[in-house]
Amino acid sequence: MDFQDLINRTLELNAKFKTEFSDHGRALSLVSEVGELADAIVEFDGGKAKGNRNPKGKEEIADALADILYNLIVLAKHYEVDLPSEYQKVLSDVKKRFEEREFIRK
Repeated sequence: MDFQDLINRTLELNAKFKTEFSDHGRALSLVSEVGELADAIVEFDGGKAKGNRNPKGKEEIADALADILYNLIVLAKHYEVDLPSEYQKVLSDVKKRFEEREFIRK
């Protein structure tokens, strides 16, 4: 499945809901999911005790990332943002910055 197929399937599913978040509610949901991602990352990495990874935390990271993507797709649709096109611009910018050695190579 390519990115556009994923977007289409997300929007088809989202259109079936009888109630919908307001635009601000969807943005707040996105922020909440980012917070859950941060919590999952901390849990996976064992909090402040390095080296004590919690395998369950990885599932929570995956779930939060998927929820974030869902919210991003719905927000992009509402604000008429061509997400694949805009993402391509980001990739081009990152590539250019990398080639200009703005990023440190490992």
